[in-house]
Amino acid sequence: MSQSSYKPSLLVLLSGDSQRIAAQLENQCSISSLNIEPMDEKSIAKVKSMLALVRSQQKRELICFGCKDLTLQRYQVLLKSYLLVARARQRFLVDETGTAIRFSLATYFFLDIPRLIVELLASAAVVLSTSVRLMVLRQSASERR
Repeated sequence: MSQSSYKPSLLVLLSGDSQRIAAQLENQCSISSLNIEPMDEKSIAKVKSMLALVRSQQKRELICFGCKDLTLQRYQVLLKSYLLVARARQRFLVDETGTAIRFSLATYFFLDIPRLIVELLASAAVVLSTSVRLMVLRQSASERR
């Protein structure tokens, strides 16, 4: 497939300055044309619309999600899940400072997903232990009356 048969590259802008992020992208890879799609973080949860945005009939050269600072971006695993199904040669998460995380299947399946599972298990353990403590406190309070 020749480079001319690709759709224009797509930057889904979650926050930050689109021009600075586009400049950082140009430092990472060569971009012939870039469409910028501004989006708020609430829209990330709308799976159908996000999948329609990143999946297209014709493959793109590049799809990336841009934000002000990647260290503060709390939805990285979800964004990487969208990049998993995206039809593009290159897939990135990028911020204004030049930090770019290139999407990799190995990193996604062997690092990000296990980390997410551990976080879910830890959260469930905290909720469970708190509910047990609450039941014990309620029981001891009712016995004192």
